[in-house]
Amino acid sequence: MEKTMQASRDEKIRLRAYQIWEQEGRPEGQDLDHWQRADSEIEQEQYQMQAEQDAIPSATEETESATQAIQAPEAPPSLSTDRVSAKRQSAPLTGSVAENNQGVARSKS
Repeated sequence: MEKTMQASRDEKIRLRAYQIWEQEGRPEGQDLDHWQRADSEIEQEQYQMQAEQDAIPSATEETESATQAIQAPEAPPSLSTDRVSAKRQSAPLTGSVAENNQGVARSKS
């Protein structure tokens, strides 16, 4: 992986050195100077990108600074649908709700 990263960086430098060479009118014998200038520019770009990324706080850092928490809170346990349905079925109906349900059942018959 490191070789791939180096190859990618070398390719960026090569392209930038070529642009510098063309901008200067394609002079002979300054290829090393163009390469070094391009290398310096690419290094500066990478440094700036890294600095920008470092300036953005991660989600963990935001949580710690806002709540002083060491880790994110855990979600509360949820009821399974089976337990909720069982509770509904076992609860006795009382008052007008029970009477209304019986009336609906009679009207359907």
